Amino acid sequence: MQIRGIYMEEFLDKIDNRKFFLFKALEESYRNRLTYSELMEALNVSEFVLMRILNDLEDDLQKFDLTESFNIIKYKKYVQLEEKLDVNSEILLHKLVINSPKFKMIDCILKKEFSGVSIFSEENYVNMPKAYSYIKEIKKLFIRTRIKINAKFELVGNEMDQRMFMFNFYYSIFGNIDTPFHRNISEEAELLTAQFKMECYPRLSIIQTNKLLYLFSIILIRQKNGEYIDSEMTVRDYLREEDYQMYSLFFRSKFIEIDDKEINFFIAFLISENIINSDENVIKYNQQSINTTELFLSRFVERFGKFEDFRLKRKIEEGLNHAHFKVSLINRTKYFRDEFIVFPFIKEQYGEILQFCDEFVESCRRTPSLKIVYLNKEFLLNEYIYLIINSMPASFFMKEINVCVDFLLGKNYNEMIIKNIKTFEFLNIEIQENLDLKTDLLLTDSLMKNELTCDYIIWNTPPTTQDWGNLGELLVKIKKKKEMKR
Repeated sequence: MQIRGIYMEEFLDKIDNRKFFLFKALEESYRNRLTYSELMEALNVSEFVLMRILNDLEDDLQKFDLTESFNIIKYKKYVQLEEKLDVNSEILLHKLVINSPKFKMIDCILKKEFSGVSIFSEENYVNMPKAYSYIKEIKKLFIRTRIKINAKFELVGNEMDQRMFMFNFYYSIFGNIDTPFHRNISEEAELLTAQFKMECYPRLSIIQTNKLLYLFSIILIRQKNGEYIDSEMTVRDYLREEDYQMYSLFFRSKFIEIDDKEINFFIAFLISENIINSDENVIKYNQQSINTTELFLSRFVERFGKFEDFRLKRKIEEGLNHAHFKVSLINRTKYFRDEFIVFPFIKEQYGEILQFCDEFVESCRRTPSLKIVYLNKEFLLNEYIYLIINSMPASFFMKEINVCVDFLLGKNYNEMIIKNIKTFEFLNIEIQENLDLKTDLLLTDSLMKNELTCDYIIWNTPPTTQDWGNLGELLVKIKKKKEMKR
């Protein structure tokens, strides 16, 4: 959970980090329970310290009014976490972060409400040396972004970068849970969001609505402080004129003293967050996006060979253009909880694609015109990997696995089983009616007297959960065996 190298956990002190780590370990464990020895090993603490952490965590759940959502039970041999289905550890992390001195300090600085170290220390019951150490740590965090804090505790840097940092900072920590803004700002932003939905785009999702609410709040805060977009960007050329005029007229009618820079920032944000959908509205991409896409595709072809289907290439090209267009328009950077989300089975099934995408992003680090790709690494890696996986046929990634399905109940039952087997799309399964020399696996409910040259599984009728699990494991083994023969 991070923003360009800044993890949310960095806002927490050692004690709070331990509490959250313990909670997360319980949440991710089988049946939400771990023995005391497992917890001591995971946290690398003694039994005495572990019990103190557990007691502190229980106190926090009470203090944050989370006891209706979570319950920690200490049994004789293990600790059990009871968790409601509509919540997870995110709410605890949110509470820990917003109550941390470092968060409060950054919040005051961003809103131009920081009155100095001594006043902050007094108001938040933090001693002066500790407060100065927090300032030092916060300045280090900002070094990793394109904005800085000056001696007067004011932000210094490009206005667009400052706004995007504020957006990423607040949205990552608060999301849909709560609002970090003062009531008058929130009410004004809610009205603007409702008007946007009514006048421009009624089909906003819940998340898009919330993101727009945050954007309007930040624009209002910055403009009330006399801060306006100070950098040029071109957006008009890439939209149909009627679409540009609609969004432009809306923005001009709601905000005073604005120019094209403010309008272009607003529209660029809408594009970057898919509120303006490229398939419907963007009529052309900028040259930087096209060049980056061409480079990606040329290296892809060098590594994996030419695309056999032009429509397939066009689909991937369109997806890449849109992803590159988004980061070229606005420095999307990262949310604090933006991570490259890669599931274990993706590492296993698509390792070569994963490696290629990672190498491409890393190579962009050394080229000035491509550095924007590296700066948006996590966002683009997610776009690349899932675009390719969703676009390319399973045959691109692996050899086909020939499965013969033959059950005693006959054709209709076989077809029902086949229909469910086809949900293993990523394994490139070819169904056979009869056994032959190509067959890799026979799936049946009939005991086998003869020795077979292929693998086989005897299933129950109807199949159990364990049967399906055994099938999945064997298919993966067959796949790996085929890869070794390549």
